[in-house]
Amino acid sequence: MSRVAFVILVLGFTGNLSVALRCYICGGSNCQTSFEGTDAECTSYTSPRCAVTRYEADGIVTIFHRRCIEASLCADGCEEGDISGVHTKACIDCCDTDLCNTGTLFTPFVLLLIGGTVTAVGISATMSK
Repeated sequence: MSRVAFVILVLGFTGNLSVALRCYICGGSNCQTSFEGTDAECTSYTSPRCAVTRYEADGIVTIFHRRCIEASLCADGCEEGDISGVHTKACIDCCDTDLCNTGTLFTPFVLLLIGGTVTAVGISATMSK
């Protein structure tokens, strides 16, 4: 067998051994805290990501979704609007490692608070010198 044919055979064979991304899959009001053991492989996606989505109505979290999603549909962040006088908000966070969609989407706010506190402490320490 020629060397080129062998390389093509090996590359083709190892491509079939890839392991699909695993994500938590659930939806509804208790998906915020009860999602362990609900994972699945994202086999029907070209470039899969795990996602967690939080939906709010008038500031009250109403629904959480954890699922597989195509990478091109991942736009981390929040969208807000008004529907029939109800203020709505939908936030999505995507990740690309097995079972990484465990968050509740409150992390960025906590990091902002921590970052602000560290910055304020640093400024205070600098000014007192």
